[in-house]
Amino acid sequence: MKNRFLVLGLLMVASGAGAALAQEGVIEEILDTGLLEDTGALDSGVLDSGDSGFLDSGDTGSMDSGFMDSGDTGFMDSGDPYFEEDPCADLGPFVGDLVFSSTEAMETWAQDYNAVKGSLRLVGLGVQDLSTLNCLESVSGNLELVRLNAVTDLSGLNNLASVGGNLRVVDNDALLSLSGLDKVPALKQIDIEGNASLLSLAGLGGVHSATGLQVSSNTTLRSLAGVEGISALPDGLYITGNPSLGEPAGLNALQSTGALVIQDNGLRTLRGLDSLRSVDGEWVLMGNPRVVSLAGLGSLVSVSGGVILRDNGLSSLMGADQLTRVDGELRVQGESSLRNLSGLSNLTSVGALVLQDNASLLSAGGAKKLLFAERLEILANPALIDIGLEGLVRVGTLKVIGNKKLSNLVGLEHLAWVDQGVLIQDNERMISLRGLDGLLQVGGTLRVISNPALKSVMNIDGLRKLGGLEILANEALPKGATGSLVISIGPENIGGVVQVQQ
Repeated sequence: MKNRFLVLGLLMVASGAGAALAQEGVIEEILDTGLLEDTGALDSGVLDSGDSGFLDSGDTGSMDSGFMDSGDTGFMDSGDPYFEEDPCADLGPFVGDLVFSSTEAMETWAQDYNAVKGSLRLVGLGVQDLSTLNCLESVSGNLELVRLNAVTDLSGLNNLASVGGNLRVVDNDALLSLSGLDKVPALKQIDIEGNASLLSLAGLGGVHSATGLQVSSNTTLRSLAGVEGISALPDGLYITGNPSLGEPAGLNALQSTGALVIQDNGLRTLRGLDSLRSVDGEWVLMGNPRVVSLAGLGSLVSVSGGVILRDNGLSSLMGADQLTRVDGELRVQGESSLRNLSGLSNLTSVGALVLQDNASLLSAGGAKKLLFAERLEILANPALIDIGLEGLVRVGTLKVIGNKKLSNLVGLEHLAWVDQGVLIQDNERMISLRGLDGLLQVGGTLRVISNPALKSVMNIDGLRKLGGLEILANEALPKGATGSLVISIGPENIGGVVQVQQ
C-alpha cells in the first residue's frame, strides 16, 4: 500500500508545476533511492512520457494502466475498510410487540430489523448493553427499559429518531445518564422512576413535545436538566420522592401543565418553573421541608383545579404574586412556620379556602382582594388571632373551629352573604362574634356551639334572613342573651329550627 501512495504522489509531481521538477531529474533521483524497486509501477506506463498511459492526453486507455484496475487490490479497492457497506442499509421493520431479556436475543433480532411497529420492552440483567440496537431507528408504540442493572447509559440507541408512545425508564440501578435518546423529538408520557444512580435528565434534550412527565424515587437525581425544550405537559408534571433534587431547573420553558405535583423531594426552591402560567388541574406542594417560599412561580396566574400546600417548610407564600384564581379548593395545612397569607395579594376567587393545623399562623391576612369562596374553613390554628380577610363579601359556607387563641371574627367585616350554613365551634378564647357585624343573610343554619368564653352574640343582630339558629353549650353566655338576639332578628326572619340556650 505504501508504494501505491508513492505512485499517487508521483502522479501529483508529474502534473502542473510538478512536471517541471520531473524534467529536472527529480524522478531519476527518487528512482535511485530504490523506493520503487520491483513494484512494477514504471512498467505500468504511469510515468513513461512516451507511452500511451495515464498521462498521455491522446490515450483513451488511461484506466488500462492498472492504477484503477477493478481487479486490483489497490487504493480504491471495494474491499478496503474505508469503503465498507452500511450494515443498517438492508434492514426492515418488525411488526408486533417485543420483549428482550438478553443481549444475545437482541443481537439475533438486530441482524434483520431496524424498526419496531409496536412496543419494545427491554428487561433484566441479561441485557448487558444496548450497542446491538445501534441500527434501531423507530418504535411506533411504547419504549420500556426496566431493571437493566448492567446498563450505565442508553448510547446504543443513538440512532433512534422516533417513539410513538410512552417512554418508561424504571428501576435501572446502574443507569447514570439517558444519553442516547438525543434524536427523539416527541414522546407521550415520560416516566423516569426508581433509577438509583441517575444524576439528571440529560439525553432528552431533543424532546420538544410530551403529554406528561413523571420523575419519581430517583435517589441521586440532582437536576431536571435535559427537558428544556418542553413547553406544555397536558397530562401533568409529577416530581415525587427525589431526596437529592435541589431545584426543578430544566423546566424553564414550561408554560402550562395539566397537573403540578411536587411531593417529598429535597427541593430548596421552586426556581426553574418561572415560565409556568397555568395549571389546568390540581397543584400539590407537599412534604418538601426545605421549600420556604413560592419563589419561582412568579408567572403563575390560574389553577383550574385545587391547590394543596401541606407539610412544607413555608414561612411565606411570596412568589405567587400573580395568582388570581383557584377554581378548586385552596388548602394550606400543616405549614408550621407560616404566619400569614402574604404573597396571595392578587387572589380574587377560590372554590374553597381551608386553613388547618398551621401552628404559627397569626392571620389569614395577605389575601385582601379575595371576594368570594365556595367554602371558608379555619380549623385548629392554635396561634391564630385575626382572620384578616377584609375583602371577602360572600361565601358558600363558613366554619371556624378549634382555634385556641381566636377571640373574635375580626377580618370578616365585609362578609354579607353566606349561601348555606355557618358553624362557630370549640374556639376556647372566643368572647364575641365581632367581625360578623355586616352579615345580612345566611341561607342555612347558623350554629354557635361550645365556645366556653363566649359572652355576647349581639354582633349578628343585623341579620335579615336566616335558615335556622342553634346557639348551644357556650358556658359564659349570659342568660337571656339568645332570646334578645331572636327578638332583634325577628322570629319571622328565621325560616328553620331555633335551638338556643336560655
